[in-house]
Amino acid sequence: MTQPLASFSGLASGLDTSSLIAQLVEVESLPIVRMEDQKADYESMSRRITDIAGEVENTRTEIKKLETEDDILTYTGTSSDSTKVGVTATSLAVPGQYTVQVSALAAAQSNVSDGFSDADTVGLFGTGDLAIQVGTDTAVTISIDGTDTLNTVASKINDSDARAIASVIFDGSTYRLQVVGEDTGVANTVSYTEGGSLAFDFEGTSGGLSNQLVAAVDAAFSVNGLAMTRSSNAVDSAIPGFRLNLSDTTTSAVTISVAQDTSALSGNVQGFVDKFNFMMDLIDQELLFDGTVRLGDSLRGDSALRSTQEQFRLLIVSQVNGLSGEYDTFAQLGVSIDQTGTLTFDSAMLSTALTDDPDSVVEFFTGNDTADGFVSLFDSLTDTYTNADNGVLTARTDGLADRVTDLDDQIARTQTRIDAYEARLRRQYTNLETTVSSLQSQGDQLLAALGSVS
Repeated sequence: MTQPLASFSGLASGLDTSSLIAQLVEVESLPIVRMEDQKADYESMSRRITDIAGEVENTRTEIKKLETEDDILTYTGTSSDSTKVGVTATSLAVPGQYTVQVSALAAAQSNVSDGFSDADTVGLFGTGDLAIQVGTDTAVTISIDGTDTLNTVASKINDSDARAIASVIFDGSTYRLQVVGEDTGVANTVSYTEGGSLAFDFEGTSGGLSNQLVAAVDAAFSVNGLAMTRSSNAVDSAIPGFRLNLSDTTTSAVTISVAQDTSALSGNVQGFVDKFNFMMDLIDQELLFDGTVRLGDSLRGDSALRSTQEQFRLLIVSQVNGLSGEYDTFAQLGVSIDQTGTLTFDSAMLSTALTDDPDSVVEFFTGNDTADGFVSLFDSLTDTYTNADNGVLTARTDGLADRVTDLDDQIARTQTRIDAYEARLRRQYTNLETTVSSLQSQGDQLLAALGSVS
């Protein structure tokens, strides 16, 4: 290991050699200062381009909210009595009115065992195999031995593949094992087979009452007077495009009304317009001349940013080729661009288009078998600029990163040269101080000798 040179700092020569060396090294380090400033400029440019690329991605996220028919054609269903019949609608719904009456709700079968004195005592109900069959499913067999209690049997049922839920209930005098089917409807009737000495008697009677508390039954209802049944209270296919949620029987008809809902589509289009404008504002801040002196990290005139802005604005105003419907430009659906490049949205135009030709509106966004729609075109253009492998903006930030790496290498090499230069200066000034000190010592000796001769 090299030992540090001793520094006399002018003890002999009277020179402030430490300060002198520091100033010389500072002058020699000026190239590093310039390179550090340039590096900071490149890093600043890279951060801002990355922010813009992020906003391009955010804008893509907004437009992809409109990439399917279900995203565009949305409907709202209302019920005159939602406490009895609720309704939700999909893009397959047809606007209109329907009357629904409910005479019975679907129910899951519920059985209880005979009563026992305790829930945690073993040996109260015998041993053997309990087979539980739901509908036409294969029966599930549960083995019960002399160590089981009501609580452990309930756990065994719940841990099995049987589509039933077990619990222990207390009726005020005895404990019973209750088993409820997971699914409603007659098709999900539950049957029990008790082998060995088991004495739950799920299908028997207790105290004169049936141990089947609730029978598995189907929902019974009518739509516009047509009688129907379903195994579930969530009815998907009675009216195309609707789900009816039956929650109570009715004494009078419940009216279901369905209308097209343009608010969701308008909200998503407005969200896209807002994101697009924000993205363009970020680019404008970099490209537009604001009267200030152009600094080292300026992106004014940057070709990657200018291309991004021009191509996305061009897509907005361009015709979507290959469509068969009436609407093939965004302007026809209320999205236009002004002289400043800012998008504006007229939701009334979109509503009119949806009323006139909803299929054409869908086709504009989603395309058809032979042509891409606007969403797909925007998605592809976004990839052109932000793709991690070969995107235009990605390449720009990668290039800046390479420049930063090159500068780091140059700074390291320059710093090594400066360190060697400083070490050389210290050796030279140390030798100077040593020489001056030696001469002073010799002079002192000479003067002393002359004094003695005198």
